[in-house]
Amino acid sequence: MWLKEELLTPGIKTIDSKKGVRTTHNENSCFIVSVNGPAKEDDGEVYGGALAWSGNFESSFQLDDFNMLQIRCGLNPFCSEIRLLPGESFTTPEAVVGYSDRGKGQLTRNFHRWARRYALAHGDRYRSVALNNWEGTHWNFNEKDLREIIDKAAEIGCELFILDDGWFGGKYPRNDATAGLGDWQVNAAKLPGGLQSIAGYAAAKGLRFGIWIEPEMVNPHSELAQEHSEWIVRSGEREIPTLRHQWILDLCNPDVQDFIFGVFDDLLSSAPGISYVKWDANRHVNNVGSTYLPADEQSRFWVDYTRGLYNVYERIRSKYPDIEIQACASGGGRVDFGSLPFHDEIWTSDNTNAIDRIFIQWGTNHFFPTMAMAAHVSAAPNRQTGMSLPLKFRCDVAMSGRMGIELDPRKLAREEIACLQDAVAAYKTIRPVVQHGDLYRLVSPYDESGWAALNYVSETKERCVLFAFSTALHTRTRLTLRLKGLDPAGYYKITEQNRQKGKTGCHAEGQTLSGDYLMKCGVGFDLAKPFESCVLLLERQDR
Repeated sequence: MWLKEELLTPGIKTIDSKKGVRTTHNENSCFIVSVNGPAKEDDGEVYGGALAWSGNFESSFQLDDFNMLQIRCGLNPFCSEIRLLPGESFTTPEAVVGYSDRGKGQLTRNFHRWARRYALAHGDRYRSVALNNWEGTHWNFNEKDLREIIDKAAEIGCELFILDDGWFGGKYPRNDATAGLGDWQVNAAKLPGGLQSIAGYAAAKGLRFGIWIEPEMVNPHSELAQEHSEWIVRSGEREIPTLRHQWILDLCNPDVQDFIFGVFDDLLSSAPGISYVKWDANRHVNNVGSTYLPADEQSRFWVDYTRGLYNVYERIRSKYPDIEIQACASGGGRVDFGSLPFHDEIWTSDNTNAIDRIFIQWGTNHFFPTMAMAAHVSAAPNRQTGMSLPLKFRCDVAMSGRMGIELDPRKLAREEIACLQDAVAAYKTIRPVVQHGDLYRLVSPYDESGWAALNYVSETKERCVLFAFSTALHTRTRLTLRLKGLDPAGYYKITEQNRQKGKTGCHAEGQTLSGDYLMKCGVGFDLAKPFESCVLLLERQDR
């Protein structure tokens, strides 16, 4: 979802994926085409499109000799011949297409409103502030550790605790990435009280309980792989390659579909306290082959796998309509409108570094609603990049999406806990606007100005939330932002949220100004140093 923009010239520009699973990890089927020049936020004609499909895709853009642009997007034809018998039919994936004559900003708002209403599970609900233990503990935890983390999560103000990888495995306990995947019984050595004990403890502390699964994959060192070798995706008698110590299950096979649905069903039945599931998928398909499909129909695999996955999703949603499900897929591997209706959110990226997340989330929000972008505050130094960024900055970046926490809170100093408490409390105040409001992008991080800014406006225009970030040193220049989307006749009181003690980031803090003034003249910010940030809440006042 990092933005790339280029001029279309005669010939064919093709964007495709042949990974089978996690197909949007490196490419995405979403596109914006701007007419007569680079895309602008608030003016000009733009067309936007996205394929509603989670398997292999191909999008091509051909500028012909009449200077007409022809766009084709759909299934990737790579090794995907499907023969139809007389009377059979085949339905191709849908595409979601939009148009705006007021720039890509209006196109985005159209996509967001449509997605919240029609293409996102539970788009009318607010998303909870979550704490996920993955980056804090990895596989190394026991029941005592989890209870201590839950205590801290409750103290911070979180509403959901997510137990990540490492809670399962019998003969092959899941203590690292090499074993246990596919054997979905609770690891009694780590959790002698079972999942229900941890879920009950979280509930007693006022937190909902979530769990991580990766049901499409299996480790060679697992009972499942040994008992059902015919379920593994493989190319004849060739050696099965491993990625992340994993093989992939053949979802073309109805027995595998039944197994994966059973994993989900048994898990929720065994621990009724589970209300959230993080569904991961950490590898793509290679050396493809199915022992279920006939020898002369192996090319059906690429389509039948995705349709088998959708069949499982549909069965799950039919039985568990209220459960919340995250599409994780290594972070960003299933960011598409095919899987979105079955999920409440996406894990936007495994890169939790706040600076990078500004760029990643900026690209993602061109099509996908903010409430679906999980954005977590992680530790410093960051696990992926080694960068150490101010905690307030990390919090403010997370607050511009679906805020969560991804660290071990037991390792935080008292003042850091207090900072997270303030940030979580502030997020709960602004959450209705951020998650259900209209997005207006103000200053792009891709413009190389060293700043990034955006604001959200409620449908009634009664409230607005603005985020401003400094990503570089500004020795002489100062940031002034003209807001968008307000009622010009309204008056708005400005209150800084998650404010750093003894300092304000905005010159207009505490003032009441007209919408007309805020949009035409704007307000100034004191964000001169790298990694400084400011969050404002504007509330309409009677005058």
